[in-house]
Order: sequence, then C-alpha cells, then structure tokens
Amino acid sequence: MGLIDESFRTTSTSEAEELIGRVYQRPSIKDTSDPFVFRQRTRGDQRVNITRFQISSPAVTAVELETVVGVGNLRSGQYEVQSNGVRVDASGPFLLRPGQASSWSNDLDIVMVNFDLGALSRFATTHGLASDGRLRFDLATPSPEAASTWNRVLAHVTTLFADADLFRNELIRTGAVDLLYSAALATFLTDRSTSTSPTPAYRGSVRRALQFIDDNAASPIDVADIAAAARLSVRGLQAAFRRELDTTPAARLRTVRLAHAHSDLLAADPRTDSVAAIARRWGFAHLGRFAAIYRDTYHQLPRQTLEG
Repeated sequence: MGLIDESFRTTSTSEAEELIGRVYQRPSIKDTSDPFVFRQRTRGDQRVNITRFQISSPAVTAVELETVVGVGNLRSGQYEVQSNGVRVDASGPFLLRPGQASSWSNDLDIVMVNFDLGALSRFATTHGLASDGRLRFDLATPSPEAASTWNRVLAHVTTLFADADLFRNELIRTGAVDLLYSAALATFLTDRSTSTSPTPAYRGSVRRALQFIDDNAASPIDVADIAAAARLSVRGLQAAFRRELDTTPAARLRTVRLAHAHSDLLAADPRTDSVAAIARRWGFAHLGRFAAIYRDTYHQLPRQTLEG
C-alpha cells in the first residue's frame, strides 16, 4: 500500500490551492492578506491520511470532499466552517461530510483526518455498523465522552505516524488505521445496526480462523480478514470465539504474535538484535505495553529473554 509522507510551505495562494488539491478536490483560497504563509503536513495511505494545515493570515477557503469524510480538530486560531451549507461547531472534534466544505479562518492551525469513503463504508459494513453499506453521519457536537475518546485515539495514532519506523511498519500502521476508523464511526455514525443475533458459529469455522491466524500472523491482517477466512461475519466470528475459546479474534492474534516475538527473542543475539526491533516486527508499537504483556505471559521481561 502506497504511503503518503510529505510536507510543504509556500507564500503563494495559487500554490497553496495546488497543495490542498493533493487532499481535496477543487480548492480555492480567497480574501487573504500579507504576510501569507501556508503550511501543509500529510502522513497516511490510501485508506486515511492525517493532514495539518496552517494559514498565517485571514482566509476564505472552499473544497470539495468527493470521496472523503473528514474529521477535524482545531488546534488554534479563529475558524468557522460549513459542511454542505450547514454550520458545524468546531469547538471540539467535528465532521465534514462528502460534498462542499467552506470556511473562514484567521491564523489557522488545524488537523484533519481524511477517510476514504469507500474503505470507511466497507469497514462499517464488515463490522455490522451499516447493514446497507450506506453511512449516515451526525453533524451534532459529540458528547464530551465521545470527544475525549476520539482525541485520545488521534493523539495515539499521530504519535505512531510521527515515528518513521512505526509508520512504515505495515502491521502497526494497519492496526492504527483500524483504530481511527472505529473511533470515527463510534463518534459520528448514526445508522448503526441494531441486530443482536449473531451468525451461527461452528467449530469448523473457529478452526479455520485459528489456522488462518497461525498462517498469517506476520501479515497485516485484521478481524475482517479472519472472519472471511472462517466464512463468518465479524459479529459471528466474535460470538464463536467467545463461546468456543472465551477470547476474541484480536486477542488470539496478539497471543500468536507474542509467541512469535518470544521465539525470536530466544533465538536472537543480544549483541546485534534488540527488543524494540523484534517487538515492532510482530506489530507491537508501544514497548512498555509489550513488556507488560510479555511479563504477564512469560514471567520475565523481554530483555531478560534476549540476554538469556
């Protein structure tokens, strides 16, 4: 999957429009004043990107979100925004639906998380959140609890993306993007499936899921991939794992990856190998949490295993 990792600065409004066009369609910037300085920093992939926009002067900006859903967090400055003609409260996390967005700003510093609409719809459908594949969003201000959750998730993923090694680790990046998808849908989606009847789960499906996890633990698989291999819906797979194994597919995947990390630590040379490199190889981005999980499982720290 192609990565996006780029940073730009310009004092030209026409160049700024071209740069915004790398994220949205048909951008325009008007009513600016000197000195005008525009900065744009983007990291992500085809599924989602996190872009920080900074504009030093007053500006009236318009863009089209044709295949994108944007979630914004204002860092500083004055900012008023409309999504398809409806004014949006930007005092906390806010949503820009597909369509036209227009804004007035002064000394703007804002972070936008931009989700590919098709990928977000597939994620929601796979996880039982949009039964007909259509997403219906609420433009109302999220509750303080929902806003706090979104902010924590965004801070976590932004930190991961800022680390070049973690950002380029496909296992870690895929998990981080899925976390952003889940948080955005939990915060803004209004059309959630209300069905509580899981697909009947069979032991053969669980065996297929376990085999798929064992065979693909080194790849950036997620729960949807495991469910497809088991020939179950995500909800059915989760119900089957709870009933048959008293765990979740995600927890099982983490356990298998932890076992691989344990094996690698046993075989590693402490003079040339490191706990961090082995942990990241198996998708563990946060070394403190990795060490805690490892100690709970193997009753010693990863460093102790590495050093024999």
